[in-house]
Amino acid sequence: MSKLVVKSYRPRLRRLAVGSLCLFFALLAILLLSDERRSRLKELIVTNWEHRLLQDANQGLQNENADLRETVLRLEQTANIDKQATALLQAELMTSQEEIYELKKELGFYKGIINATGNGKGVDVHGMRIRPLSQERSYRLELILIHVAKTDTMTEGVLDVALEGIQKDSAKHLSLSEITLDEGLTYDFRFRSFQRFENNFVLPENFKPQRVFVNLLIKGKEKSRLEKIFDWPSTVSREGTNVG
Repeated sequence: MSKLVVKSYRPRLRRLAVGSLCLFFALLAILLLSDERRSRLKELIVTNWEHRLLQDANQGLQNENADLRETVLRLEQTANIDKQATALLQAELMTSQEEIYELKKELGFYKGIINATGNGKGVDVHGMRIRPLSQERSYRLELILIHVAKTDTMTEGVLDVALEGIQKDSAKHLSLSEITLDEGLTYDFRFRSFQRFENNFVLPENFKPQRVFVNLLIKGKEKSRLEKIFDWPSTVSREGTNVG
């Protein structure tokens, strides 16, 4: 009668035994190699190890470089935003200063009108201001008409402005309506206390202005006429020159 023998199956022990056997043969092969071959094998192992270390270091440097580039880009964007904000603030400050300057000039101009109304009677021309424009030989004329009266009456009439000067060694008289840049501008006036008149015009080539004639034809029961003559300012700045 045959006996049944049961053997336990241990795969881990078998794998361990196979691995140990492979390691044994590998060490045996190394021992059997010549000194020269063992040295080459050692160099190869060391070289591969150093190569892997270099690869890891290179990858780390690349990652660090990418992070630095991103940081630099953010800083540049922030710097550009700061520059733009600074430029915008400077522009706004400049605009505010110019507006304040213009308002101060206007305030002084109207203070002069108030003072003038207390010193005279009837219709008058309260000075004149001339300033150059960006276009060559072009200017802006500004003047104020005032009316000082005991009663709150309306003053009506027609304004006429003309320039007198020299062109090609000859005297020449030009009406503002002939050289105006403001088409459709009316020269009629109608006001109680004061009225502002503004007109842009361009001088003919080689024309040198010398005087400005302002004539007021005042309507009413008895029509009257007022004439004021102003010398053309020798120097006209961008802020304008008050004459008269």
